[in-house]
Amino acid sequence: RTPTMVSFASSLLACAGIMSMGYFAGRVKLIDERGTGAMGVFVGRFALPALLFTELESLSLGEIDMRLLVSVSIAKVAMFLGVMGCSLSLDYQGGGGFRRLVGVSALRAIFCTQSNDFALGVPIMSALF
Repeated sequence: RTPTMVSFASSLLACAGIMSMGYFAGRVKLIDERGTGAMGVFVGRFALPALLFTELESLSLGEIDMRLLVSVSIAKVAMFLGVMGCSLSLDYQGGGGFRRLVGVSALRAIFCTQSNDFALGVPIMSALF
């Protein structure tokens, strides 16, 4: 069990380090706005799809731990509903605009549950399994 935890910790530390370097580069304006936009296009259109394809191509359905998958799914649904409910109840002021309020609440819930699935999920799951 110890080698798994070491692998998990090193993957988590590497992800945190990369995020910290990106934050630092943005704070000190190491990369200008054009460079940031170009990097976003590269990551979104080329690097992330290539990473997903590579991970899905090498995935064996027999290796998937269904209990883990179901547990993560249940936790994400619970988090989504909790954030949506809190957002609806705290922002509701009566009157019109309920449709917009539901949309904004749903976006908040999506941001809370889906934000780091690829950035953290792929390296950590690769380290653990």
